[in-house]
Amino acid sequence: MMDFAAAQVPERAAIPKLVKIMPSLPVTGIGKIFKSALQQREIEAAVRREAQNVGVTVVDLTFERSPRLGQVVRLRVGEGSAALRAAPERYAFKFEVQD
Repeated sequence: MMDFAAAQVPERAAIPKLVKIMPSLPVTGIGKIFKSALQQREIEAAVRREAQNVGVTVVDLTFERSPRLGQVVRLRVGEGSAALRAAPERYAFKFEVQD
């Protein structure tokens, strides 16, 4: 599928870097794909991956909507919060890490 996508997508930056097979997608009440919930799934997976990479346990993860910042991910973690604070800075989403 990756080779097919690379051959079909003309813009290099738009070529998928990962294809994930999922049993179902989140949908709204009228059956449309619920993009916000899908985005939250991917953000949570990225944050948990980063935490695992730096050896930090995520105790709690919540999403909040800020009028000034947009979507904010709030994390409560075990020891090692300083290591996790620096890790996701390369992502576009905003986050707060608490001990």
